[in-house]
Amino acid sequence: MDDDKVQVDRESMRKRVDEMIRHRLSLLPKIRSQIQDYLKLSQTRMQSARLQKALSLVEELPNGLEILEEIDIRKIDTDFGKMEAAKSIARVEILAICTDLAVDLKNWNAVELLRKDESDPVDIWAANIIPDTHSLEFQLPARITVVHYGSHYQVAFGLCLSLDDFSTSIIQIELAGNWIDPFVESLQHLHLFDIQGQKEIGLNGIFYELYTHSWVGKSFIEFCNPHITVSKAFAEIEMALYSVAKAVVDEKGEKVQKDFLSVWQRCLVNSKNT
Repeated sequence: MDDDKVQVDRESMRKRVDEMIRHRLSLLPKIRSQIQDYLKLSQTRMQSARLQKALSLVEELPNGLEILEEIDIRKIDTDFGKMEAAKSIARVEILAICTDLAVDLKNWNAVELLRKDESDPVDIWAANIIPDTHSLEFQLPARITVVHYGSHYQVAFGLCLSLDDFSTSIIQIELAGNWIDPFVESLQHLHLFDIQGQKEIGLNGIFYELYTHSWVGKSFIEFCNPHITVSKAFAEIEMALYSVAKAVVDEKGEKVQKDFLSVWQRCLVNSKNT
């Protein structure tokens, strides 16, 4: 009797998984079209290259109808894997574009040595927060974009909302020009080779991508959750990113943003060490 129940449960699970896969594959034409549209809006070479890579993966696949008519489950799984890989690449960049546009940032090269007027940015920074966990509640990326205009700051916090498509939720606030940016402060203590103690291996974590642009220069830094690398400097940066996002969410956030912060906070290295 118990064996029969287990067999029924397995069959039911397989059916649900198959339905989920076929539903997502049915969205392939929409996914392809959205990647093509956002590729035209890309602002950096890296962004363009990543979206082009995602588009190339999608274009290797047959159209949605042909996939759904496929009988071989192994072929369906392969196509599904390619589409999900393309979506995971594109999702981060599409969220970045949408979040940047929320603070009216249309050109990452807008920072110039000589500002023509107050509408020109003094400096810009952004961070992609990319969960790399096995938690169902923490799989989708977030984005912070901060534009300093001298007299004020525009700060945006964006979230991806669905594993099916590229839907987003973005909130933004304006802060006074005398705001002390915790992220900029944290960079003063950055030491790229400052790894303390032994490396730790963990299954859960977060991947961070940091972009800065000022008249002094540009930078791109990527690192894993400092819980893995045990770096005091990167742990400070991680906390600074969280505090900036929290400032936006405290003022404008709704349940979806608050839920994300709650899970993110539990992954912070400082939270784990307390």
